[in-house]
Amino acid sequence: MRSITDTFIKHPVLAVVVNLVIVLVGWRALTTLPVQQYPKIESSSVLITTVYYGASAETVRGFLTTPIERAVSAISGVDYVESTSRAGVSTITVHLKLNHNSTAALAEVTARLQQVRSELPAEAEPPVVEVQRADRPYASFYLSFTSSERDIPALTDWLTRNMQPQLSTLAGVQRVDVVGGRPIAMRIWIDPDRLAALNLAPGDVHAALQRNNYLADVGQTKGDLVQVNLLANTDLRTPEEFKNLVVAERNGAIVRPSDVAQVELGAEEADFITKFSDKEAVYLESGRSWAATRSRWPTDSTPRWLGSGRPCRRTSTCSWRTTRRSS
Repeated sequence: MRSITDTFIKHPVLAVVVNLVIVLVGWRALTTLPVQQYPKIESSSVLITTVYYGASAETVRGFLTTPIERAVSAISGVDYVESTSRAGVSTITVHLKLNHNSTAALAEVTARLQQVRSELPAEAEPPVVEVQRADRPYASFYLSFTSSERDIPALTDWLTRNMQPQLSTLAGVQRVDVVGGRPIAMRIWIDPDRLAALNLAPGDVHAALQRNNYLADVGQTKGDLVQVNLLANTDLRTPEEFKNLVVAERNGAIVRPSDVAQVELGAEEADFITKFSDKEAVYLESGRSWAATRSRWPTDSTPRWLGSGRPCRRTSTCSWRTTRRSS
């Protein structure tokens, strides 16, 4: 029985012609084959962070996490919700379904939080809501700042006021967060023995701060030809002003915070510290937006921004690291 190969062996010209036809057909198919772009896949999540200073993990779970979870789980486009309750902090992550509009979800979450705000403790901070990419939960690159002349609270304040707004204006930047910073705060370290000797409680000092440290809108006065806006300096700004507050009166003597506490300008979290090369540092982390997913940002723009001399001055040193970019 003759096989098909015998025919091509006996007729080599036919074999060459058939091969050329196959090559030409394949080349034609290759040039006309439609190539579609990769489909746009948006996988996002909404992160809700609520701070309740001094509360235990059980209190945070019962009074913050549970009501917020119940409110946000009913919005459209939710895949699943996960939460973490720690002492003083409630973190809720709302994972959205694939390709769900994250902007619409953010608006719905914000509206639901406004509805349940009255159910949350008055002492708790307002919930902070942000959208993050589920496929890139970490930042795309990090900037570390160290200084020989500024302490960490001052460096944090400088980064928040100057560097964070500048970095947010770069093309493709979705968010810029300060990591490892210690914001400036007025610290009042109460001495319990001195306080008890005067028959006072920490709540008395707190009440004195609320009575004397506030912002007042006085209003304005009008005349026939002149209108003057009235301003009143009712807030406290220096440690000396806080020290001279009137807390109470005992035996005809005025008790001030300087009598029962140590008042100083320090950091909100004095026990928190981050380092870079054995030096205390503050980081700026940045994530890129969906529009910059396929661009070379921040690899191209960051060195030029750093080299322009705007971020780093004589009193500060900055360096940057990028996370591995997916192909």
